Amino acid sequence: MPGMLLKLESRTDIMLALMGTAPQPIQGITRLVKLLFLAQREAGVEKLLPANEKYYGYRPYKIGPFSADVYEDVELLESVGLIRGTPGRAEMAEEIEEWRARFADDLTPEPSSAERDVNRVFQLTEEGRACAQSILDSMPNENRAALEALRKRCDHLSLRNLLVYVYTRYPEMTQASEIKEQLGLG
Repeated sequence: MPGMLLKLESRTDIMLALMGTAPQPIQGITRLVKLLFLAQREAGVEKLLPANEKYYGYRPYKIGPFSADVYEDVELLESVGLIRGTPGRAEMAEEIEEWRARFADDLTPEPSSAERDVNRVFQLTEEGRACAQSILDSMPNENRAALEALRKRCDHLSLRNLLVYVYTRYPEMTQASEIKEQLGLG
């Protein structure tokens, strides 16, 4: 795939592009879900998709904006060898353990998958990095720059601070949240 110019065809292309904008992996599924939400809201990436392709359908949920489709796409991209999820140490370990205990049944149709993904570190494989680079090369400069800025701004944030940012900036997505008080926002 190196050197091949791709058109954005699906939301998985956006996930790959987001992951390809920075060398470091993404720590945990919660961070990935929130970064993809911010990519929609702040980088306008869903407008790059064909009219018949839908972006992640975010809705207010117990831990803020949520889309079960992210989990499905992670599994798909892992199965074709473009990303790899490896066990990692979770940020906010105590809070995540509590959230997992409270919400795992509701996160996906397969709670064991949600439980596994909370602590996983997601990174591009060599083939995934080449694919992501091709996707990034095909993006309009303003969208690519917005994705790069998003990663630069958010990658250094703790998970708690990323959640506070999302909750503060998009309060309409916190209507069903059960962690506002834990974040100091309740």
